[in-house]
Parts: sequence; structure tokens; C-alpha cells
Amino acid sequence: MNTISILRISKFMILGVLIFASACSPLAVNVQPTSVTSSPMTLQTITPTITLEQTAIPTTFPTVIPQPTVTSVPASMDCQDSAQYISDDGLDGTTYAPNTPFTKTWILKNIGTCTWNSSYLVTYISGTTMTQQPGYWIVQQGQTVAPGQTVNISIGMTSPVENGNFSSYWGLKKENGQLMPIQGGANGNSFYAEIKVNDGSKVTGKVIATSIDIELEQGSGAVCTTNSTYFVHASITVDGATTASYEIGSTAGQIPAGNFQYANNGLSPTVTGSVVFDQAGTKTINLHFVGPYPHPDDITVDLRVNGGEWHNTKLPCQ
Repeated sequence: MNTISILRISKFMILGVLIFASACSPLAVNVQPTSVTSSPMTLQTITPTITLEQTAIPTTFPTVIPQPTVTSVPASMDCQDSAQYISDDGLDGTTYAPNTPFTKTWILKNIGTCTWNSSYLVTYISGTTMTQQPGYWIVQQGQTVAPGQTVNISIGMTSPVENGNFSSYWGLKKENGQLMPIQGGANGNSFYAEIKVNDGSKVTGKVIATSIDIELEQGSGAVCTTNSTYFVHASITVDGATTASYEIGSTAGQIPAGNFQYANNGLSPTVTGSVVFDQAGTKTINLHFVGPYPHPDDITVDLRVNGGEWHNTKLPCQ
């Protein structure tokens, strides 16, 4: 074996020893850090797809009805209607020819707490109407009569076609309301016009006696009770041919005591009219007197002829 072969054999042997030794004992390995350059990642942007579910908008919407605010007003705060008779034109008792137009004027004062406006009426109550309609507005639209103010009320009238003495009674009220009290007024709630009609013919007779009485209607109940009814008899006596006008009413203190009933069942606190006499004699007006009575035990019936003084009779209670 030559020298080169021996050297090769020796190298292999030494290499084997070294390999064996490294397998049997730990080997310290010096790791050098390696510089690594990272390539940045490319991020893909995800755009989400949003599907909107469309809902049809209603074409009609619920109607909201506002509820009124109800404020309770104490009864003491409600205004009250009341009037005062001040005066008139002083033409009562004037004589007119038949079917003659004239104007009657009264002055009244608002002494209540309500303001009168165009919803207030001057309204016919009883007697001879002498007008074309039974009611007229106190003031025109937009005008008012405040508490404490006075107002002139004028009504155009026409005298009747027959001779005689005539009266027409009027009052004040709110439309569709009750007659308001009138301080100083007739029967506590009215004012009137009184005229005479004469066609030029001679009137010779005159009234010489009057009387009025009241009697219980049998079967209506006990006298002076709320359910009883009565008959009123007003008699007029004259000494010759004439025409006599009359007014019949009732009183219970300062207010009407009840109502007179007409054939059509209408009720009125007063009755007016006239009686024609062809010669001397007596004529009687018979009336039915009914309630409601404010004081059934305090009833007085009254009669006045030709605008003269009142005659009265009080109902006796047992």
C-alpha cells in the first residue's frame, strides 16, 4: 500500500472519530441571525353588498282628532242677563187713523253682566202685534251693548184697521233663550206701546164699571195648590156705544202669578184685546188660568180698561 492510500485511510478514520464524538457529546452551535426582509401582504378590501328591503310608504295616514279641553266654569262665573226700563218716546195714548204706520221707541239699560250683541232680540210677548214679524235684533252685526250702557230700541208698527184702544207688549231675550227680567218694566219683563185708533166717527159711550174675579175649576185639585186651574171672568160695563180696550194679567209679588191659556194651548202672562159695544151694556171676557205658579198660594188677577187704573182680585185660599 502506498503512502497516498495510507493517508486517505487515515483521513477517513479521523473523520469517523469526529462524527462519533459529535454524536455522543453536545455541540455548541453559534447561530448567526439572518436578516430577513418581509414582503408586505396585500390586503384585499371587501366591500359588502347591502340589499335594502324597501317598504311601501302609506299614502294615507291616520287622522289625529284633537280632543277639546273642557274647562269647568263655576256657575257663579256665568254672566246674567238683566235690563232696566229707562223711558220711552212719550207717545203712548196717541190717536191714529186706521192702518197708519208709526214708530215706537224705548230706552233700556243693560244692568246684567252679559254683553248684548246681534244674537239678542226684542220679541213680541202679547197684545196686538201691529208689526210684520214677532222679533227684531237689538243691534246690528258687529255692534254690542256692554253692561252699564243704554240702547234705543225702535220698532216700526202699523195701527189696526178698526177703532179702539190697543196695546202691544215686548221683551228682550237671547236667541232661543228665555225672557230676561226688566227692572221697572211691565210685569217685570216687558215694555209696551199703547195707541188709540179712530176713523173719525163719533164715540158716545164710556166705561162706567169694571170687575174681575177668579174661581177654581172643578176637578183640577184643591184651591191654591200647584195642580189646580182656574177660570177668570173680566166684566166691562158701558153707558153707550163705544169700544173698550182691556189688559188682563196676574201678580204674585213682583212677578206674574201664572199664565192665561188660549184655545190653541198657547200660554201668556198677559192678555190684551178690545170689546165693541153697539149700545149700553155689560160684556164679560172669560179666560182659563193655569200654572206653573211660582207661589200657588199667592195669586192675584188684574184688569185695566182703556189704560186706566188697575182693578184686582186676590184668590182666597182655604
